[in-house]
Amino acid sequence: MKCNKCGSNMPDDSEFCMKCGTRLKKEYKCPSCGIEVSGDTVFCPNCGKRINKNKTFPIKLIVAALIVALAFIVGIIILFQSQTSPIKGVSKDVYDQGMEYLDDMKSTKMKEVTMGYTLEHMDVPMVEIYKVVDAVSYEVDVGKSPTEEEEQYAALIMKFWKSWATCYAYDSIILEYEDSDDKTMKMAVSMYKGMVSEFEESIVKAEDILRTADDISDLEQANMILDGIWTGD
Repeated sequence: MKCNKCGSNMPDDSEFCMKCGTRLKKEYKCPSCGIEVSGDTVFCPNCGKRINKNKTFPIKLIVAALIVALAFIVGIIILFQSQTSPIKGVSKDVYDQGMEYLDDMKSTKMKEVTMGYTLEHMDVPMVEIYKVVDAVSYEVDVGKSPTEEEEQYAALIMKFWKSWATCYAYDSIILEYEDSDDKTMKMAVSMYKGMVSEFEESIVKAEDILRTADDISDLEQANMILDGIWTGD
């Protein structure tokens, strides 16, 4: 490219002459007939064809496009995460149902229901109370073709209920006989208090693991802790 004023040769992408500072008038060739035309020519004066000029996109436009693309990608990732469970192999529906059950079984209402049932059915072993409390079911629906992880997750949720229900059953006896003058009952109440304290400590520990679990090994670890309640380990 030559400067229109001083005739100096310039690189084709120059905007101003490096010798005299004159703004350069870029010239283009007609893609049809090949004659040179000025930069502001829209149609070739020789053949009438439209002149296609290479255009550069402004930096701001490119940056804006990149920001939009990045926002779209982040949105897709967030959407995907909202539709998946944090535990590999456990569907979101199964996971959410289990978490809902886990919260409900710790409610004051459920504790009162279980304690009341225990006192009305003293013939039922306390470790079996979780099976027979009226209108209570914490059996997670895993569908017809559950994964191994979903089956273990559902069994773990039920084991949490067994653990909490047993604590509530012991609590009902503690509350009922705490002020008894009978020495045997006083000893039993004291023993039950210690058991409940240990049970609850293990349950909370297992729940912390479950709520941060991401694969079957975490489920197995939480399950082992709850099993320790019944084996004494």
